[in-house]
Amino acid sequence: MKIKPIDIVVLTKGQEEISDFGIVVSDYEFRDTKDPSYPHRKQVVWLNRGPILPKELPTPTLSGFMTTCSRFVKRKQEMINVLLEKNTMMENNQYFILRHNVDSPWDDVEGNKYHFGNTVPNQKKLRKAGVGTKTIWFTKQDGDYYFWGYGTVKEIEIVKEGEHWNLTYDDYTFFEKQPDSIELDGKFLKHGNESIQKQIEHVENFNNQHAMVEITKKIYEEITGDKTSMSSPKIQIENYDKFFNILNKKKQFFFYGPPGTGKTFTAKKIAQEFIKESQTKFFSDEQYYEYVLSMIQKRSQEKGFNFEKQSEKKIILKNAEKEIRIYIDNSKSGKQTPHDCYVGISQSVIDFLNQTDEENRFVLIINNDVKNFASIPHRFIIKNVKLSGGENWDSSGNGDHSFHIHVYDDKSQFRTNDDYYENYVDCSDLLSNIEILYDSHGKSCNKLEKVTFHQSFSYEEFIEGIRPKTDDKINQVTYPIEDGIFKRLSKCASLHDKENFVLIIDEINRGNISKIFGELITLLENDKRGDEVTLPYSKKLFSVPENLYIIGTMNTADRSLVHIDAALKRRFGQYELMPNYSILDAKIDKIHLGTLLENINQKIINAGFRDNQIGHSYFMTDGNPITTKEELQFAFAYDIVPLLKDNFYDDDKILKDILGDEFIDENRDTISEWMEDVSVFMKTIESAYPEAIE
Repeated sequence: MKIKPIDIVVLTKGQEEISDFGIVVSDYEFRDTKDPSYPHRKQVVWLNRGPILPKELPTPTLSGFMTTCSRFVKRKQEMINVLLEKNTMMENNQYFILRHNVDSPWDDVEGNKYHFGNTVPNQKKLRKAGVGTKTIWFTKQDGDYYFWGYGTVKEIEIVKEGEHWNLTYDDYTFFEKQPDSIELDGKFLKHGNESIQKQIEHVENFNNQHAMVEITKKIYEEITGDKTSMSSPKIQIENYDKFFNILNKKKQFFFYGPPGTGKTFTAKKIAQEFIKESQTKFFSDEQYYEYVLSMIQKRSQEKGFNFEKQSEKKIILKNAEKEIRIYIDNSKSGKQTPHDCYVGISQSVIDFLNQTDEENRFVLIINNDVKNFASIPHRFIIKNVKLSGGENWDSSGNGDHSFHIHVYDDKSQFRTNDDYYENYVDCSDLLSNIEILYDSHGKSCNKLEKVTFHQSFSYEEFIEGIRPKTDDKINQVTYPIEDGIFKRLSKCASLHDKENFVLIIDEINRGNISKIFGELITLLENDKRGDEVTLPYSKKLFSVPENLYIIGTMNTADRSLVHIDAALKRRFGQYELMPNYSILDAKIDKIHLGTLLENINQKIINAGFRDNQIGHSYFMTDGNPITTKEELQFAFAYDIVPLLKDNFYDDDKILKDILGDEFIDENRDTISEWMEDVSVFMKTIESAYPEAIE
């Protein structure tokens, strides 16, 4: 049976184990290798989901496992989706403790990166564990373990090929000060008790000298106190699916609810995940290459350029005024570091590019691992990017040269010098940028944009309008017609028609909807997408593309839902977000945060003001519940009490029923004692809300 791209491959060791799962990502290729190997090949992306032993399967045989899978996943595409998520029954996260040396030249006390080299024992095992690995940094003093904090590996960044790497984090959490903590570099390190130290010393293949030690889930949880380290995010993904379904059916919806319930935060998370579900996610390398080429062809036709494909990698765009030459580097998927693209520019490519003016020479780098590309002027590369040296490359860029560039799904960056350890320079303005090929000021297409409506926000800002501009060349003020944010994003979505684009409109109820959307309000409907209208300023035809979606947010305490424009309500789905007490399952001293907030809100509801409840985000910081008395005191002093006083400015009785007599006096003035003394504040909380004491 012929193996095709996007087929599922299961790698086994006889009947001993399932070693891994993979997805075929290329067509057949013949590679004549000198070493003992197979020349007939297809590229496979391995998903690091093994090994899985028979005893771990739903039924303890391989055939039983496959039967279970075939029933669980009815179609191949669903199988791919399941395999690509980190939340399936094949979850196999790994856990490591990593020695952190404060005197190291690569010391990072902020928790952004962890550096290691190829001489460190267990580094291969750590790199194989890959993205999603749970790690804890440790230091040893007088034979005892002390722990800095913990985080999940976001990426493994290549610092120098085959020699140095960085683990990168965006969720690293340092431990709070405890009675037996020690202080280093301004951080308080948690002391590992005798039980933890003995468990570490008894892990398999333990060596006291090793800087990297693989540990068990139990040890990880005991050190961090994180009992959710292996809990599946499947429910969260199912929630995403619910919102994806609304977007696919309605094309737009808005969240509504009281302040502080995470409407904007949730909208952004959903938008980011929805963008990842674009059709290009499942393109083969060849399909994505053809897709990028089709965008250049389409835009060239609109701009009046002839499109000539000289070869698979050499493109010429020409009109009466100029000639644009593009070299396409089409990196194959399956790289060890998905975002890292290594580009080689040969003398023949240089000769090809040099046949036009310097400003019209481009290198377009396609990264098939993330399905994105960067359009880079060649002179920008020569001037700014660190070029590789050695006997095979010309680091001046005059002859054969090569370089690394990082192309992610949402950013791109490059290195400028030999310092492998400095931060890379951002060049995200070149990401997904077709326009720069024709205009040096051309903007890239962001798949996610955000705008906030307000009372003076206008059609001219949203769709298009006349804007005064000073033209220094003629020393006059001109009045060109400029596109608004919605029209710009619509153009991008029309060009990138296989990708999802999302506009988040914050405070959507505060704008004058009829004034802002104008004649386009009818084109938002699912069955009206693609219909054209003539815009009043430019007199050009315009339509809303199928792949542009809108997520709005509105605060019900600010303005009632019944006052929202009826035309908007008909065309938008609606989803209520209310306070979530379950994510505040934490105590400060005797006070349980979730119970405290629930008691406050119940008093507000009893007073008949359901839309004026307090959201859970007022008791959170950086996505987690607050942890100190001072943080709780601050929330009451500068958020909760002022908000309640404003909401019930004309009803002293309701305000007293909610806050009691401890927070404000008979003149509605805030009592200063609890604001100035945290111990007084805690007694005030306990007196006002005894139900929250545990």
